[in-house]
Amino acid sequence: MSALEETPEMARVRAGKRSVPRPGGQATENASAPYVCGYVDEPLLYRAFPNEQPPVYSLWDLFLRGLRVAGASARCLGYREPLPSGPYRWLTYGEVRQRVVALGDTLVRELQVSRGDRVGIYGKNMKEWTMTLLACSSRGLVPVPVYDSLGADAAEYVVQHSEMVVLFASQENWDKATQIAKSRNVRLVLIDGGKEGATPHDTFDALVARGQPQSQVPTTSEETLNELMIIMYTSGTTGTPKGVMLPNQALVAEVAGLDCVAGAYGLPITHDDVLLSYLPLAHIFEQVAEALWLAHGASIAFYCGDVRRLLDDLTDVQPTVFVGVPRVFSRFQERVLSTVNRAGVIRRWLFRTAFSAQSANVLQHRRSWLWDSLIFHRLRERLFPRVRFFLSGAAPLPDHVNLFLSTVFCAPTLQGYGMTETTAGAFISSPLDRQDCVGCVMPCAEFKLVDIPDMKYTHRDKPCPRGELCIRGPIVTTGYFKNEQATRDAFPDGDDWLATGDVGALNEDGTLSIIDRKKNIFKLAQGEYVAVEALESEYHKAKGVGQVWVYGNSHETQLVAVVVPDPEQLVSMGLLNRGESLGQLSDAQKASIRQALLRELTAQAKASRLKGFEVVKHIHLETDLNDMNQGFTIENDCLTPTFKLKRPQLQQRYQKHIDRMYEALAKQSK
Repeated sequence: MSALEETPEMARVRAGKRSVPRPGGQATENASAPYVCGYVDEPLLYRAFPNEQPPVYSLWDLFLRGLRVAGASARCLGYREPLPSGPYRWLTYGEVRQRVVALGDTLVRELQVSRGDRVGIYGKNMKEWTMTLLACSSRGLVPVPVYDSLGADAAEYVVQHSEMVVLFASQENWDKATQIAKSRNVRLVLIDGGKEGATPHDTFDALVARGQPQSQVPTTSEETLNELMIIMYTSGTTGTPKGVMLPNQALVAEVAGLDCVAGAYGLPITHDDVLLSYLPLAHIFEQVAEALWLAHGASIAFYCGDVRRLLDDLTDVQPTVFVGVPRVFSRFQERVLSTVNRAGVIRRWLFRTAFSAQSANVLQHRRSWLWDSLIFHRLRERLFPRVRFFLSGAAPLPDHVNLFLSTVFCAPTLQGYGMTETTAGAFISSPLDRQDCVGCVMPCAEFKLVDIPDMKYTHRDKPCPRGELCIRGPIVTTGYFKNEQATRDAFPDGDDWLATGDVGALNEDGTLSIIDRKKNIFKLAQGEYVAVEALESEYHKAKGVGQVWVYGNSHETQLVAVVVPDPEQLVSMGLLNRGESLGQLSDAQKASIRQALLRELTAQAKASRLKGFEVVKHIHLETDLNDMNQGFTIENDCLTPTFKLKRPQLQQRYQKHIDRMYEALAKQSK
C-alpha cells in the first residue's frame, strides 16, 4: 500500500466529522460554540494509557511505561562518540533508568534540592539533557530550559527570574553560565564532558557516580497531575521572556492526544520507531515528541550538535518518523532541487515531468508506481529510507513544501498547530486533509472562534466561520510564572479560555486553517488596516524569496519590506552563479537582484489578489546569510527560537534602510 493511500483507520476519520460542536455547548453573541474532536467518544482526553496499571501521572511514569513495554535491554538514547563524527552508541532503557535514579538521588540528598525547586538546563540536545529532565520529573523538581541560542542578558534573566538553584550548562555555554552564577546563588554543573578548572563535583557524570541507582523514587498519584512539570520561557516577539507554567497534567494529556491521533490515522508509534533529536529541547515541541517516544519504548538518537552535519546524522540514524519545522523542510527541498539543477538536460526534464505527474496524483491521494520506481524511491533511499511520515510544527508549512515532501519522499506530511501555552500541539492534520489547514482539534482540547470586528472576522461568516482562536482543555498552561498581568492578558475573559492571538477559519470539512494574526495589525495613513502576517505568508510564495518582513505605519501610505533572497532560486533564475556569495556581489548586481525580486513580489501580489495598499512598493535586500540561508536569525535577535519574526527588533535593525526606502518613494512621487 502506498504511504498516501487511505487506510481503514483514515477512512473512518474521513467518513466522520473532524471538529464537531461540543454537546451542550452554545454560541454567544460574539463567539462560536465550543468545538471538540469528532472521532473520539469522550469529550476530552485527560490521561494517557488510562486502562493500564500502574497509572501514568508524569514524564517519569511515561518513561517507566516505555521500559515495561520494550524491556530493559531495548535501545533508549543514542549518541555519537566521539563528536561530531564518531559512530552511534546506545544506552538501554535499563541503563538510562539507573543513571536517572542516581542523578536524582544526588540532587536531593547531597545538593539539597527540594520538591518544587527549579533546575536549569543550558545546552544543545544531548543524552544528558533528557536524563536531567527525567531526573527532575522523578523527584518532583521543576526543570527550566535556557535556550542555547539566547544571549547572556536573556539567559541571566531566565536564571534570575525563575530562582533556579542548580544550572546544568554545556561546555559551549560554560563561560556565560559562570558569569551569570557569580551574581546568583546557583550551583553550576557541567552537563557534558570535562572542563579545565571544573572540579569532579561540577560534572553530570560525577553526580551520577555519587548517587545510588537503587534508591527509592517517590511514587506518583493523582495529586502529581496538578504539580508543576516545567517552566518554559518563551522569548516572544516582543518584550522580555515569559515563563509558561505547564503541570504534569498538560504533558500527560498531550501524549494521550497524540497517541489517539496517531492510532486514528493508522500511524501508531511503537517500540520499533526511531526519532532523531535535533530540534531544540528547550522548546516544548521536541520535548513532547520525546515523551511520546519514551512512553512507547522507542529509540531517540541525538544529532552531533552541528546542524550542518544533519544529513550525516540522518544517514546513520535512519529515523522512522522525522519531526521538523518549515525552514528545515525547505532546506531539504532546496537540496534536492539544487542536485536536479546540476544534472543533465534529460535528467532535469525527467524529474520535472515525474514531479508534475506524481504531485497531481498525491493531491488525489494516490501514487504512480512507475514514477516512484524511476525517480522517487531513489531519492527516498538517500535521505529518508525508513520514514513513515513527517511531522511539521512551530510555524505554517508552505503548501508547495508540503506537497514536495509527500511527492518526493513517498511519505505523508502531518502539520500541527499549537503553542508553548498549549504544550505544543492542539491541532493536527491527517495525511488526507487539505494542505492549507492544520487539521482538526486534538482530542485533548476544545476551541471556539471569537469575533474580531476591526478585522471583519466573525463566527457567523459563510461558508467558513472565522475569528480569534481560543483554546481550552487539560493541555493549556496554568499561567505565566510571577507574571499576573501576562496571565490576565492570555485569559482576557477571566475564565479558562486561552486567547491565542491567531485568526482561524473553520472549513466545511471540520478542519481549521490559520489565516491571520490578530496582534500584528496596523493602520496606514489613509486609514486602511494591514494584517501583516497574512501578507508575509503570501509574499513568501514569490520566486526567489527566502524570508520577508513587511513594514508600514500610520504615517505612511505604502508598504516596504526587507527580503532575504533564496540563493538556490536565484541560481535557477539566472541572477546568481552557483557558488557565488550574495555578500560579495557588487552594488550593481545587488540592485539587479533587488529589482527582480520586487517584480516577483508585485506579480505574487497580483496572483494573490491583494489590494493596492497591500502591495509592497520598495524593498531592502539582506545579503548576510547564515549556514541555513537565513538573514533573520535567532543569533541576530530577529527570530524567536520557534522561527517567528521579532518585529521590534527587526525595525531597530533595519530602521535606517526603512527611512531610505520611504525617502526614495517620496522622491518618486514628486
